Amino acid sequence: MAAKWEKTNKYPGVRWRNHSTRKHGTKFDRYFAIRYQVGGKRIEEGLGWWSEGWTEKKAYDTLSELKEAAKTGRGAASLKDRRKQKAMEDEAMPTFSEAVEKFMIHCERTRRAKTVRYYRDGLAKAEVFQPGKGTGKLGEWKLSEIHRRNLAALIEEIGTESQSVAIQVRSSLSSLYAWAIQSPREYVETNIVRDVPRPEKPAPRERTLSIDEAAKLLAALETAEGDPAMIRLVRFILLTGCRLSEASHLQFCEIDGEWWEVPAARFKGKRAHRVYLTEEAAAQIDPDTDPPFASIRTGRPFEPSSVGRWLKRNDYFGLDPFSVHDLRRTVGSGLAKLGFSMEVIAATLGHKLQGVTAEHYIRHRYDDEKKKALTVWAKHLIKHATGKKDSADVIPLTSKRA
Repeated sequence: MAAKWEKTNKYPGVRWRNHSTRKHGTKFDRYFAIRYQVGGKRIEEGLGWWSEGWTEKKAYDTLSELKEAAKTGRGAASLKDRRKQKAMEDEAMPTFSEAVEKFMIHCERTRRAKTVRYYRDGLAKAEVFQPGKGTGKLGEWKLSEIHRRNLAALIEEIGTESQSVAIQVRSSLSSLYAWAIQSPREYVETNIVRDVPRPEKPAPRERTLSIDEAAKLLAALETAEGDPAMIRLVRFILLTGCRLSEASHLQFCEIDGEWWEVPAARFKGKRAHRVYLTEEAAAQIDPDTDPPFASIRTGRPFEPSSVGRWLKRNDYFGLDPFSVHDLRRTVGSGLAKLGFSMEVIAATLGHKLQGVTAEHYIRHRYDDEKKKALTVWAKHLIKHATGKKDSADVIPLTSKRA
């Protein structure tokens, strides 16, 4: 005999019946259903079992939502319609990999190439992550199925190997979800990455070469093996203190006599920056190659990773490991040791001076000071590299090796 339906005045429209044998805790499991009218038609729909999380209160809240939808015409007015709508939404909901693909297309139109590569690499690591045994890779999951705990586990796991990569993955995921919540997409309602703890930044692996180390490197580059353009590029950075990303994309149209003006679009500070070209630095710019620091093999500017691998293959020319950006720090520290002021060093390296006075009132370009600073630095560096006491006897470095 079927169990009798029961109801209570506290939750009108809600009914339930007990299972004949199965228990939930100390009581028999209970199945809930609701009754209501839409357009004069009585509707009765089953909800689910107590053991599945249903309660009288939850059933009544669901009933109230359906009645409100029927009254206002907004949303599904029955569970059948709601389930059908959800099925359609699930079908339209992209997988994580599909969302990543659409997001990257968006980024290629709106972000810098460097940022696009950063996001692509970070999200590629997320796609292959498997949240649990037998769950499949994250890339196969519907975006709406992914929970905060899944992403937290991913970032934590990557962080055990590399904090910097974990930071990259979290940043990439946050940007992906920020895009996914926007109209007209609205794949998700919130950016669940925001509440995932940020990985701690790794201790910076910075170092500055001493003048003897910098001189040894400069001398070693004269006989180094590798792409001549890369060798000239490293020399150029050591002589000017500029960033690799700016120097590697140098164009002849940016050079005016003894000055190279890095355009604002390519300079980190988003403003034009003038670099004085000493005789030694200018000698590194090959007039027969356009762009002058392009790879002979690919014809494209060098990336920091490729220069880093080349330095590593050459065992850093007998020095303790260093990055190409450490050469920029070396120039700044070298100028300080030569007695130049912080204002001149900042102007030479293209750093923005802080403070109201510097930002709003100082319009001096420091051209004379920058010229003197880089001239003195080049003479000082080459004097140590050649072992000559008199800097006036220094012969400028050649631009191309046979």
